[in-house]
Amino acid sequence: MRAINKYRVLSWSVEPGDALLFHALTLHGARGNASANNARRAITTRWCGDDVTYRPSGIPFPYPHGLTKGDRIKGTFFPRIWPEVDEAALAPRFSGPIMPDMTLLDKEVRRLTVSIRRGPQGYRRSVDRLRRSGSSL
Repeated sequence: MRAINKYRVLSWSVEPGDALLFHALTLHGARGNASANNARRAITTRWCGDDVTYRPSGIPFPYPHGLTKGDRIKGTFFPRIWPEVDEAALAPRFSGPIMPDMTLLDKEVRRLTVSIRRGPQGYRRSVDRLRRSGSSL
């Protein structure tokens, strides 16, 4: 039996301006863009409660967010938008793109390059090692 037959697969027809929202743990995807003239645009957001704290996971985040383990999620990369917008946290985003920390980004690219050369098992081992070390890049 094919794996896809084991699960209930849903789909929706969407028009420009439509939005689909998913829980972060929902497996989801989209078919390729068949248009030669129109680029597909997408935006991803993640929402969390005001009681959420930062816990390094080992998954790379090469932007200088300034959070340490146990800090409440806040700041330019995690702005509060409800019940009131945190204007100070959002201000840097309105002044132009925020570039990643190139040292962290370069380190991650090198790590992934080595992992890819080792194949899928090498990549998984690298990710597992990062998680065990508590590194958040």
